[in-house]
Amino acid sequence: MTSTTLDSSTTEDSVSPPEPASIEVIGYRTFWNATDNHGQLWILFADETGKLFDMETPQEMMMMVDLLRNEKPIYYDRKYNLIMTGLEPVGEGENDAS
Repeated sequence: MTSTTLDSSTTEDSVSPPEPASIEVIGYRTFWNATDNHGQLWILFADETGKLFDMETPQEMMMMVDLLRNEKPIYYDRKYNLIMTGLEPVGEGENDAS
């Protein structure tokens, strides 16, 4: 978490909070052009902004779609341009109900 330190010459009213490095992903839309075999992934963030990512291969697109479908929460790190899952415990996997 980022914090802002105020000195005696700065008032709280004049300091704007820093933009968070990571923001939650709340939606997505995929596009695939079969003619040129190229795709795009549009991701919607919690602050209602979005970002478009180019997908160069079908495998890259499917990996991203699988991540977005099956993991929660998902975050985007604006500083490092990363899409990441929330912290998960080691050894967590699918539970077999049989």
